[in-house]
Amino acid sequence: MLESSVPDSHIPSDILNTTRAANLPRPALCRAWTDAYRTHAFHHCPVIEQKDLYTSSSSSLLQLSICIVGNLKRHDLSGPKLAQEFYEKVKVLIAVNYEQDSIQLLKIFCLMSCWSGKPSNPICLDLPEHWIGIAARLILQVGLHQESAYTKLADTRCLRRIFWFIHVSRLPVTSR
Repeated sequence: MLESSVPDSHIPSDILNTTRAANLPRPALCRAWTDAYRTHAFHHCPVIEQKDLYTSSSSSLLQLSICIVGNLKRHDLSGPKLAQEFYEKVKVLIAVNYEQDSIQLLKIFCLMSCWSGKPSNPICLDLPEHWIGIAARLILQVGLHQESAYTKLADTRCLRRIFWFIHVSRLPVTSR
């Protein structure tokens, strides 16, 4: 007789303990990468509010995502290697449902779309288009495609920027 396949509740915590994915870099490095994001990347990916940047209440997942983008904006030779390490940690945290807040996940998916650590490949799930697609689906689930959703949610300016970032990122590139 087959037993029901009920997932073990300890598996996500075992994965987190083994990979140490939720561990952040030193605070000074996080601050430097956050500053780099704010100074050099915010105007390209304006999905993070000031309150998300420098508070300890932000999730590790969001902070790691900011570190990826900020790290890439600094001119450090080890930047791509570190970004790939953070990217892998973020993927682990997403896989174990570390973040439950849909709005935070939208921000994270937008930031993840700024990094492409692998060459284009039709079966690769590490391309920016993958993250934009997931974000677009989550926008529909949250209801941000409807004007009425904005009356029920806080931070409407940020939510509109997230919506438009995802919308514009999904537009096809046309050749002339």
